[in-house]
Amino acid sequence: MCCSRCGKVLRHVQRNSLELTLVFTICGLFFYSIVLIAPILNATIYGRSRASTLINGPLTLDDQGFWLLASFVLLTTVVMPLIRLGGMLVVLIGVHLRRPPWWTGLLFGWLKNLRPWAMTEIFLLGLLVAYTRLHAMMRITPEDAAGALIGLMLTLVAVDATLDIEAVWEKLKKPSTIDKNPTSVIRRLIGCDVCHQVSHARQADMCSRCDAPLQERKPDSLVRTWALVITASIFYVPSNIYPVMSIAQFGHIHSYTILGGIQELARMGLWPVAILVFTASIAIPLFKLASLGFLLVQIQRKSSTYLVGQTRLYRLIEFIGRWSMLDVFVVSILVGLINFGPDNKITAENGIVFFAAVVVSTLFAVESFDPRLMWDMAFHKLQARFIHD
Repeated sequence: MCCSRCGKVLRHVQRNSLELTLVFTICGLFFYSIVLIAPILNATIYGRSRASTLINGPLTLDDQGFWLLASFVLLTTVVMPLIRLGGMLVVLIGVHLRRPPWWTGLLFGWLKNLRPWAMTEIFLLGLLVAYTRLHAMMRITPEDAAGALIGLMLTLVAVDATLDIEAVWEKLKKPSTIDKNPTSVIRRLIGCDVCHQVSHARQADMCSRCDAPLQERKPDSLVRTWALVITASIFYVPSNIYPVMSIAQFGHIHSYTILGGIQELARMGLWPVAILVFTASIAIPLFKLASLGFLLVQIQRKSSTYLVGQTRLYRLIEFIGRWSMLDVFVVSILVGLINFGPDNKITAENGIVFFAAVVVSTLFAVESFDPRLMWDMAFHKLQARFIHD
């Protein structure tokens, strides 16, 4: 079944969905435990070796004074994947109970909102970029956690692919408390932002399925999105001017901006990696800012043209926005791995903090944007034409 407005598939029916998802979730937790404690990469230079784990990068960033950036990297690579897998395990066990706990639906609904912040696949790509870059300079050896990280990424993909969301809600189905007396007050059809159930309800009623508050539209969506887009645009300038990292080698210190790092990769002959970093760190943030600005202007112009195309554009920027974190993860991996003393180490610089602020601002901007406002314009125009005729 597809949406009559934009054509998006509303439900993929999966056979044995809950059982398969439970298996993949348990496998994901197994791989996660290996990734958390085992080394990922080992660097050897001039007879000295250093192994790096998942948390080495955040710990080193904190030692270098970038505690806020360290916290964000730790959140997206360690905390959120665990919450996502642990929460899914709790939900899948809960739906098989005769009486699932009352909070199971609320937890399942909010797991969807946390999903974009679990960035295991982007960290894995950052690991590949860091490995490719360092391989030309020193001996780099993948360790046990590198394979486990690939397994973790694949199981997370499998969880998303096999999970039938509606099957979970059917197991958790509760009697509605909204429509007991629909004639007593004015009620409207409102879609829940958490579980997407459409209810005949009032503003601020609780969703009968996941207990989240219902709202016809995201409050102050345009104002908040404009503020975040402008904030990201301001941060984008210093993120490209200031260095993102510096490399110290035997008394010589070389600082690199984002563009300088891309040029260095190209000079080393790593053109595919250079193109990948350019796309993730320069092209995607610019594309997101321009696209969000375009959609906001279209709403304020009350434009009702190409609404399906605009909706698809919104989905595209919602999907690709997380991948801008690639450069942040590359820097985190490099500073955690290459730390052989003052004469041979990599240090993060202020530019990477500004760039992380750009990524976070655009992620929140996409989250605060309400695409239903685009379709409201079309409805109002059609309504005005009907009244006029």
